[in-house]
Amino acid sequence: MIIVKLMGGLGNQMFQYAAAKRLAWRHGTSLNLDLSFLESKQTGGTPRRFQLEHLNIIAQKASRMEIALMTGKGNSFLETAAVQILQKTGFTKHNPNICRETHFHFDPEILALPDNTYLEGYWQSEKYFKGIGAIIRSEFTVKSPLSEKNLALAEIIQATNSVSVHVRRGDYVTDEKTNASHGVCNPDYYLECESRIGHTVNNPHLFVFSDDSEWVIENIRFKHPVTYVSHNSCEAYQDLRLMSLCKHNIIANSSFSWWGAWLSAHTDKIILVPEKWFNDASLDTRDLIPESWIKVKV
Repeated sequence: MIIVKLMGGLGNQMFQYAAAKRLAWRHGTSLNLDLSFLESKQTGGTPRRFQLEHLNIIAQKASRMEIALMTGKGNSFLETAAVQILQKTGFTKHNPNICRETHFHFDPEILALPDNTYLEGYWQSEKYFKGIGAIIRSEFTVKSPLSEKNLALAEIIQATNSVSVHVRRGDYVTDEKTNASHGVCNPDYYLECESRIGHTVNNPHLFVFSDDSEWVIENIRFKHPVTYVSHNSCEAYQDLRLMSLCKHNIIANSSFSWWGAWLSAHTDKIILVPEKWFNDASLDTRDLIPESWIKVKV
């Protein structure tokens, strides 16, 4: 059994799941999800909830005892004591084996971890799940059918030289700590990306996905036809599916739009990404962006 702790929004949860899925696949074992953080009363920052339930993942929720046996620590003194007794007396088959992410860039040793490992981190690199891309693409499809409005949009996306544009604001702007770490992509970045797309793609049609469409309309003057997609605000996975249908992608410094671009099945897709992903220069992002994606500096 592999257990992974899920944290953050949908994009982060997808990275965590994909890395753990690769390890579980290697050992031919089950993947269980620690949802304790997402189900807890979160304080500070943006509250997050479990969102992978909307995708066709093959995993189950880890029980409190499974988590305790894997980590060696329960939710109470008595639970922890019980786990320790079970381990010392040989009633459990494995000892605690916790792997916590120590740095942002890819760590190849993660791929060689043993069965019965508990993963805690963000694991934001395609290298953690390379080799099972087809499995990840299959499991990261949306369970529910397209709504009437999204189906109409999907048809336009497929009939045009569609370009998804993700403008992430929200807590990147309003939360002081998040803003200091991430920062936001400014209008010049998006206009430069549009210009590059316009020189390569005939008659591009932009589909703008944002948590603040009004700000985008007021502050970014796109030159090509634009459709603003803002009706899926409570169903991020619906936007993710529409983004992945687009032929090309302009993404923000966001794991959410990273996945929207990665999941696109178009082999000739152009993906433009901000060269600067974090304000925090100590984070090494060299393994975050796939080689074929184009970094744009503004």
